[in-house]
Amino acid sequence: MIIVSKIKFLLLINLMLLFTMNDVKGQSLDQILEKHYLASGISNFKNVQSIRYNATRTNHYLEHISQDSSELTSKVIIYVTRDNEYLLQNFGFMGEDDYSYSNGYYWRDTPGPEPRQEFSPGKFYELEIKLLIDFEGFLYDWKKKGYQVVKLDDVRLSQKNYYRLELITPQKDILFYYINPISYLIDKISFQDDLADGKEHASVTFLEYKKVNGIQMAYKRLWRTHSIDGKWGDKEIKVNSIDFNPKFDKQIFTLSKKK
Repeated sequence: MIIVSKIKFLLLINLMLLFTMNDVKGQSLDQILEKHYLASGISNFKNVQSIRYNATRTNHYLEHISQDSSELTSKVIIYVTRDNEYLLQNFGFMGEDDYSYSNGYYWRDTPGPEPRQEFSPGKFYELEIKLLIDFEGFLYDWKKKGYQVVKLDDVRLSQKNYYRLELITPQKDILFYYINPISYLIDKISFQDDLADGKEHASVTFLEYKKVNGIQMAYKRLWRTHSIDGKWGDKEIKVNSIDFNPKFDKQIFTLSKKK
């Protein structure tokens, strides 16, 4: 009787695992997004109007040019307001440019006495800024934002399984999302090209998630890009602290004042 009971128990466990696997594999786009919103704590963003990131930036893609860490690493402070403004202040040893986005224009300010200059950020940096000022992320309320989102076949990257989604913006930018099927958090986003083809593409990897005010925030981001000579590497943003709704003078986004 004991043996029969053990067999029944094992059969029950196998059936439960089978149903669970089928349920995971059969997740629809709406089911995946709903679980992603819940796991991310996106609803807790509703009262957040601005964010300040205190971080360290390391340009690993320049390591083939210089091994001097002071030339590769700098302290940065990133200010963003909801769907509107962005500022990255650099505090490198040798001094670096500051960058901002305000009122539809992109600005750059050098450490020297020269006045700020309008510049074109390039598609990769433009999307990086847009992802930061859209607090809930492109996937949230995607229909209202005019995006198209479809679920593609699940994919395996670097020995990990992912739900794979494709998002197309009104400007025809294509983003591929790779969502962890266990945590339902975003692990990677690639831009224009799918990482499943095994080639190098501009992308961002989200690591070291921590819950802040009920929201899952990635404290480490690896922006995969290449230098002018075509060498690929990561621009690492390591967050030290995050402040929600900080008080600051909005004139900082005009880059009219030197730090």
